Amino acid sequence: MLSGHALRRAFVPETNPSPRNVMNPTYFHLPPPSLPRCGMAGRMTRLSGLMAVVLLALGCSILPGLAQSPQINEFLAINTKGAVDEDGTVQPWIEIYNPNMTTAASLAGYKLTDGTNTWAFPSVQVMPDDRLLVWASGKNRVVVTAPLHTSFTLPAGGGTLSLLNAGNAVVSSFVNYPAQTADVSWGRDISDVNTTATPPLTSVVGTKTATGFYSAPTPGEANNFTGDGVAAGEVAFSAPSGAFSTAPMTLTLSLNGAAPDAVIRYTLSTTGANVRASLPDATSPVYSAPLNITGTALVR
Repeated sequence: MLSGHALRRAFVPETNPSPRNVMNPTYFHLPPPSLPRCGMAGRMTRLSGLMAVVLLALGCSILPGLAQSPQINEFLAINTKGAVDEDGTVQPWIEIYNPNMTTAASLAGYKLTDGTNTWAFPSVQVMPDDRLLVWASGKNRVVVTAPLHTSFTLPAGGGTLSLLNAGNAVVSSFVNYPAQTADVSWGRDISDVNTTATPPLTSVVGTKTATGFYSAPTPGEANNFTGDGVAAGEVAFSAPSGAFSTAPMTLTLSLNGAAPDAVIRYTLSTTGANVRASLPDATSPVYSAPLNITGTALVR
């Protein structure tokens, strides 16, 4: 029997992957082509030989008038084996991106906040179309010529992370981001323009077009978002796969660590001793009530 967790992303393998971006596993990518990129995204999850699909709606937004402002591009809340700081320790990190193609962005007076704690940048600049990595370690280091460290860490259970300008206006924010997973980052692709969303997103550089999990974090590099991507919560089954002497039995499915708008889609086959059920997809029934199992069955 298999024991696993939700698959994280759909990746297109790179022709020449960089050393920090060589993990490009093949994942199931389920949404039909007719769905807009800011619509539904699906992921397969497996537990104890049982499978189900989790679908989430992707939220896309634009901050009017702030498209050229520095942005929080990506962050990693739980770092166990990735990039290390100047002390040689793995730490959470936040990546700030300057989407302006011609002008450096000064972060003097800018701040990062999690809603409770606020940390101010020193007088540093981010070059055009470049990225600055800030360690969210709690070490509180603000020497301009050395790596920067915030005074707070990132909660693994989810929260809000915002970038404020010198006037304390929010210029970039991940609001109510979901519970995080070790070595899986949360970020946005602001270079891939979406014209199929309703209403259509503009082609202004810096527009937030896609937000989700990245199973191959890219600190200091462009995000490699290749399609709709979110981390579905783990689907938990009330019973493992196996033989049961009592019938009927009731099977319940639940989601652990998923966004509130996540749904489970499933297939159920009860024909013959060697049952076969097709893989669930975006057209499969939505799970809404316990399943009554009266004989040999396969739930996927």
